[in-house]
Amino acid sequence: LGATMAAVTAAQSGWNVIYLGANVPVEEIAFTADCKDARAAAISLSYPLDDPRVPDLLTELRQQLPASCHLLVGGIASNRHLRVLESLGALQSDDLSQLSAQLDRLR
Repeated sequence: LGATMAAVTAAQSGWNVIYLGANVPVEEIAFTADCKDARAAAISLSYPLDDPRVPDLLTELRQQLPASCHLLVGGIASNRHLRVLESLGALQSDDLSQLSAQLDRLR
């Protein structure tokens, strides 16, 4: 639900949104971002909160995304990964208004 709400927020801010769905593999996210010349890719981290694979998956996603594509991360579990998000240069948002402000700054 969080990713859907983020997609609606981005669309309301004037972004051309492509919603891929839940549990999408890293390769598919990166492929779509590359094919569509995406300026941003947003993901939502939810459950399980303590999934030990998340840091490696985030790193893999950042490596596969085009360099010009910003990575935005939200969701209830995103605060648990602040260190890795910071090291990757990803933007973390706690709510939709913060996401909206971040998207406005990326324009």
